[in-house]
Amino acid sequence: MFTEKLNPYLIPGALEYINLWCDGYPVRLVIKNARSTKLGDYIKRDGKHQITLNHGLDKALSFHILTHEIAHMHAREMYGRSIKPHGPEWKSIFSNLILQTIHLFEPELQAILKEFAKNPRAGYYSYRPLAAYFQKKENAEVVHLQDLPIGTVFRIKDKIYKKGQKRKIRYLCKNLATGKQYSVHPLAPINEIIEDGKSG
Repeated sequence: MFTEKLNPYLIPGALEYINLWCDGYPVRLVIKNARSTKLGDYIKRDGKHQITLNHGLDKALSFHILTHEIAHMHAREMYGRSIKPHGPEWKSIFSNLILQTIHLFEPELQAILKEFAKNPRAGYYSYRPLAAYFQKKENAEVVHLQDLPIGTVFRIKDKIYKKGQKRKIRYLCKNLATGKQYSVHPLAPINEIIEDGKSG
């Protein structure tokens, strides 16, 4: 059973459910330094389950990620290793776990999770309302690509782009240094908006 040492990473009431869902399983939970490629993961090795979680996440997001990974554990135990990682078995289990605990979240997030649970995505970032909620919470003043008018010149990290038209979900943006076109997620955070196409 996990102890109250886990509470600093969770919203109130979450620890009870974590222990309920992990009861009877040999689970090792590891808190990792922030990783750019993932927020958490699950692996079964030598008959034991290991779940990792990034340090420093919003508490509601931490619980959401843990729920995602615990759903992997349950799916693996119930259906074996041959199922797809984010296939229908995992989706059904993850949806059920979300709905069990939806009352623990604040009302705005409850509404988003209720819709998300109808067809859970492999990553929260893939579901626009959920990604927007956590990004806005992390930085209320953050500007996303979707907030910019078409034609705006902007910087992401050390690259300068010009925003083009939307193609299905993503925007086609031109790298002004190379002339190449890139498909960019609408929720990509913008580091700088450049006036008149010139960095200052």
